[in-house]
Amino acid sequence: MTFFLVSPDERSFLWNAGDRAPLGILYISSALSANGIDNEVFDLNHYNLDTLIKRVEKEKPDYVGLSIVSSASFKQMKGLARRIKELSQYTKIIVGGSHISALPKSLDELTYASIVGYGERGILKVVNGEKGIINEAIDINEFPIPNRSKIDSNNYSMYINKLRTASIVTSRGCPYNCVFCSKHDRKVRFRNPESIREEIKELKKQGYEAVYVLDENFVIKENHFEAVTNIMKEEEIKYKIEMRTNDVTAEQVKRLKQTGCIETALGIESGDNQILKNIKKGTTVEINRNAIEI
Repeated sequence: MTFFLVSPDERSFLWNAGDRAPLGILYISSALSANGIDNEVFDLNHYNLDTLIKRVEKEKPDYVGLSIVSSASFKQMKGLARRIKELSQYTKIIVGGSHISALPKSLDELTYASIVGYGERGILKVVNGEKGIINEAIDINEFPIPNRSKIDSNNYSMYINKLRTASIVTSRGCPYNCVFCSKHDRKVRFRNPESIREEIKELKKQGYEAVYVLDENFVIKENHFEAVTNIMKEEEIKYKIEMRTNDVTAEQVKRLKQTGCIETALGIESGDNQILKNIKKGTTVEINRNAIEI
């Protein structure tokens, strides 16, 4: 059984496209590998599309998984799905990502399965014969860390404060209801801290000097926040995080600084209270201003 996992070319609509590894399909790759299923990862920001097409035509993989991470990449991946079906009619196409989680039927005519939400367990259900729309909850600690051996780390060039930086997640999900967000899951799931340490150690071996934590709410659970910041300090790695402004406190900012945080991205969204209310942000201009001042 062979599996091709494909992440889209985002260079036409993202100025920093390809600066970080495609974590979503690397988690999928880890889940497949842990179950003895051969797979390859193709990041089209760095892999030639024509070369991929030729490999599909020649090798006719059993499955091709397409990650549609945004609506901006939908047309491109739909075209790729159609081309794959023309070249290899028995290849089963699976789609996932934020766009599919929001609109799971948008590629029904071309796909064997559409995975809503997190894909590790869903992809294994497909391998075992399930098809259609699959929405399967997972235990975030059930599967291995992202399988970065499937990509060339030299392709990725994100820097923060001139430090070579990799992206990681230490939790998934968000309990808030901002209308502009694609998140389908209001339950927050937290990774085992020692799994996070394992991943950071691996990234340091690959030459990374900092990590960008992509959690929607890095500080939302106090004991998780303390455990992960301790790891950052003990492993002597710098890091960047994202926070909601209503979560910012002087105590948290002090701890972040003491444990190696070099940059914090705040979700301001707007300087108008009515707009903040309309988008159900749950913050105000005054809360935003206070967070910046802290």
